[in-house]
Amino acid sequence: MFRRGQKMQLICCVVLLTMGAIYFLMPPSNEVNSGYQNVQRALRRTYDQVRKTLTDKDEKVEGNGVEEVANHNEEVVELHRKEHSITSDYGPVTKDSPMIFIGGVPRSGTTLMRAMLDAHPDVRCGEETRVIPRILGLRAQWKRSEKEWNRLMQAGVTSDVINRAVSAFLLEVIAGHGKPAKRLCNKDPFTMKSAGYLSEIFPNAKYLFMIRDGRATVHSIITREVTITGFDLTSYRQSLEKWNTAISFMNDQCESVKDKCLKVKYEDLVLHPESMMRKILSFLDIEWNPSVLHHEEHIGKEISLSNVERSSDQVVKPVNVDALTKWVGAIPQDVIADMSEIAPMLEKLGYDPNSNPPNYGKPDEIVEKKTDDIHKNANEWYNRAVQVVNDANRVERPDGIIPAAEMKKNQTDAPTADDRSQYEAKEAITIKKGTLIGPYEIMERIAPESGQNTIFIVKDTKKDLMCAMKVEMKEQRSMKCSMLELELWILATMKKKTDASHFCKVFARGSWDKYEFMTLTLCGKSLRNLLKNHPNKKFSLGCALSVASQCLRALMHLHKVGFIHRDVQPSNFAVGRGSQKELRTIYILDFYYIHKFIHTDGVLKDAREKPTKFQGNWKYASKGAHKGTEMSRACDLESWFYVLMEIVNGSLPWSDIKDPAEIFEKKKELRREEAQQNKMFDGLPKDFSKLYKSIRALDYKEEPPYGEFLDLLDEAKKHAHAKEFPYDWEANDWQKKL
Repeated sequence: MFRRGQKMQLICCVVLLTMGAIYFLMPPSNEVNSGYQNVQRALRRTYDQVRKTLTDKDEKVEGNGVEEVANHNEEVVELHRKEHSITSDYGPVTKDSPMIFIGGVPRSGTTLMRAMLDAHPDVRCGEETRVIPRILGLRAQWKRSEKEWNRLMQAGVTSDVINRAVSAFLLEVIAGHGKPAKRLCNKDPFTMKSAGYLSEIFPNAKYLFMIRDGRATVHSIITREVTITGFDLTSYRQSLEKWNTAISFMNDQCESVKDKCLKVKYEDLVLHPESMMRKILSFLDIEWNPSVLHHEEHIGKEISLSNVERSSDQVVKPVNVDALTKWVGAIPQDVIADMSEIAPMLEKLGYDPNSNPPNYGKPDEIVEKKTDDIHKNANEWYNRAVQVVNDANRVERPDGIIPAAEMKKNQTDAPTADDRSQYEAKEAITIKKGTLIGPYEIMERIAPESGQNTIFIVKDTKKDLMCAMKVEMKEQRSMKCSMLELELWILATMKKKTDASHFCKVFARGSWDKYEFMTLTLCGKSLRNLLKNHPNKKFSLGCALSVASQCLRALMHLHKVGFIHRDVQPSNFAVGRGSQKELRTIYILDFYYIHKFIHTDGVLKDAREKPTKFQGNWKYASKGAHKGTEMSRACDLESWFYVLMEIVNGSLPWSDIKDPAEIFEKKKELRREEAQQNKMFDGLPKDFSKLYKSIRALDYKEEPPYGEFLDLLDEAKKHAHAKEFPYDWEANDWQKKL
């Protein structure tokens, strides 16, 4: 057994080690904001106080009876009273002070609540400390482990000792990480999970439990990429299940402290701020002050914001209704259908799980006016938010658009095209002509010849430039079938790593209403369209060889960065527009079936036994596509060769056949029968036959000799004395169509 003096030292050691470890494990001050620095200073003071107690107090007491233990406990209580009463301009701060705790699931309005309270001259909440929930979690972890808790009891580290240590630590952090005030407040969302315990160590504290529609909360967590342990940011279903578990536990905690906890719905606070704040201040026994309705006027003055908290850029703005229904249209339909089962807490908290969109109510007049002001002065509010967080990428632009220059540049791997299921939109995407989406005016909708996007011709009214706008439903992104995400990544990768002259340039991306979109280069007619409308139904030899050379270069650059196209056909190549003087430029399009054939370290992937089923055009399909084996660079080039032969001859030997098996038989005949090859290459330079045989000999692992193939095309032009320019469509009557 320990002697009383030894036991006292052991108790102090435990507190000392806990406080010291937390202090020294926190990030250096040059890596954190001012709020974290204040927390560190508070930790330092507690650390020094406990160390002083340990080194200065020299107990010399003998005996180990019951009376001795009782006296010892009284001495600890006296020590607690002396050492952990914090002096401030508004009197001592102790465990009996009327503290305020704001909690709830992250993205439920806790930051807005604390900002509105911070606008009151008698209240100071400040930034999230982040350390308080961790300390509470550490104590809860000890308590849950019967073995660990018994060890602590045997060491004399009783519940009372731990409670005093935790309350002293929390007091130091709350009081020390900001300016003094009559009423001190803490906003760490997950403290609500410990409301029952906090009510034991802070008997006069009160709690504000922030509640928000779980669908909106989860949508905000996912879209703003808020990392929370256990939440899968790629799955609405899983995240809603996690939300339901978290909110249920917090709700039980709130109800366990009875009239000390007030449930505050985010929607009510936003729609009716004055009536709600009057109710909240009355609950907290704080005198009414209208400043709480205008927190935005105090940002940077009485209210400090952390540039690392995810909500800081939003609370810079006045109370507004913009965020209430952003989730509508973003959650997958299968999740919407199962909502009452996935998140039963919605109904328990008063939300209709089947209402989509929901009706939260009509906003007060002051809220409508402030929302209008945000819209009218969008750029001003945007600039304020950027100044606060010091990162434009984290702030939603006023037009919902992110210019290409501000898009993420640190992606290292592509979205997985093969895991993306075939998506069928529940409704057609229609946007009226003349609609303005940021600076882009909708001119007309065009039907893509292949691919999965809806495409509009738009005009950039700021630059007087015609662009293409690809649009998809927001729900596609949540279902891992977003073509925009994939194409955006590919085009950005091409621009960064290789010659991107044959790839469209991305101007911007964004969201509007229930759609995601990106704007990019507007091309002219596809090779398929040009071939179809050509007077001779085929290109002149010089034009065809030159076009094929550009197409081959585009594929070469795509392969160089590790992608194969898997759907090479005339519809997926287009010329530039005459108005941009690009009639001699060929663009490669449509990356829906693209596949990354190398690992991130550049090593070739092994061929899969059961690759994705081919879904391209069988007319141009390679041998590998027909046989269902893993496709390769050689497959792209075989398809490219069929495109070359079609634009040279006007057709292929199997052009009139629809059945894939019959088409494959014709291609096999071409491979094995010299007569079929002679017929196909009749009248053409011998370089065509060399090119075909070289492509046919390629295997999965082999890198094609692109340079040799380009040389063969040049040799064919020379041998045929073919004139390369002008291209066939550069004639005046064709230019009008382009």
